[in-house]
Amino acid sequence: MALPLAGSLGNLIRLEPLPLDRLPHHPAFDEIKYDRSPANGKYSNGTTKKTIPPENGPKLDVIEDQPRSDNELDQETTRQGSFTPAPERPDLLVFIEEVINQATAFVGELTPLTRGVTRPDWQDQEPEPGSKVDPPKRWTTKAPKKFKKTPIDIYKRTVTKPELIGVAWDAKPVPRRTPQFEDKESCKNETWFARVSEHTDVIEQDTVNYNEFLDGLKVEHALHEQEYTPELVDAHQVLAWDIAPAMTAGESGVLTMSIHEMTHKLPFPLSPRTFPVLIITAIMPRSAFIVVQIPLADVSSLPMSRAHITSAPPTVPGIYASIERCQSWHRLASIDVHDGRTVEWLMATASDAKGVLPGWLQASAIPGAISKDVGRFIEWVASTRGVETD
Repeated sequence: MALPLAGSLGNLIRLEPLPLDRLPHHPAFDEIKYDRSPANGKYSNGTTKKTIPPENGPKLDVIEDQPRSDNELDQETTRQGSFTPAPERPDLLVFIEEVINQATAFVGELTPLTRGVTRPDWQDQEPEPGSKVDPPKRWTTKAPKKFKKTPIDIYKRTVTKPELIGVAWDAKPVPRRTPQFEDKESCKNETWFARVSEHTDVIEQDTVNYNEFLDGLKVEHALHEQEYTPELVDAHQVLAWDIAPAMTAGESGVLTMSIHEMTHKLPFPLSPRTFPVLIITAIMPRSAFIVVQIPLADVSSLPMSRAHITSAPPTVPGIYASIERCQSWHRLASIDVHDGRTVEWLMATASDAKGVLPGWLQASAIPGAISKDVGRFIEWVASTRGVETD
């Protein structure tokens, strides 16, 4: 399968939430009841009452006082042809591979640091000493940040409405329904911000080595993020896929996929926001790993959703997407930095907190927020190994 070009847009890691019916099968999905009326044009949960004109014959009154499962609706389709059968769910490993490929491509222009060197990324190759790289074409450089002595490069990319309309939404191997973009309100630009920082690959003060990045960001990603992010008040796991049967011996933990509802508190008087996300983690070649979060449509129909927890306070649903990647590599001796291994930490994100917060205000706060996470993570790791930072 040909890999996407660097910077290209995929159909999965978008701010248009991914419907549950486009995910690989999970036993919890067998309990979901869908109304798949062609009058809807999309899947929805809950009860309905509609008059649906079949292709031939009189109109048919369909009363959905009791929503029906995929199986029941498919039987109804066979009897009277009034419903659209469920789309075929993608294969688990094919889905994960496609997400990783799209994520890698989207941040591909940020792969070589713009400090004037190249180095191996996902491919098995060594850098050429003194090689120069072009700055990213689709990402604009913003004012840099810093954690103590560690520079943090900031980038911004606006994915415009024409670009989104041009996305191959129904492309294989994981096709999805094309969103309706008839008016400006139904299609908004995606504003992405990214940060890139380098960290000495050793266990010492004010830095984190590769294994600590791996244990803190890939392993139990949502739980650990809650531990070092004060605003993240709940990282509720809805479900997780059992990937072990699809893997070969010795590959346990290489891939993970789960659904979480991430709840963030906002300053008073704003209500908390809950972001339903699909989290995929993968160990990559050459001492690298990636974490991808994809926004999901309503997950309240799933049995373990926080919607079924009576003690859970009400929140406003939001949309969040991110790509996070770490890689350890040898810095070139010709560069005026330490002569040894370094870890590059890249993170790109886009979101919509919904509610009354205007988009421009949300966007203005993102560079500072994602930069702050660098220091928070380093200090959290230090606390777990008993090393205090100044």
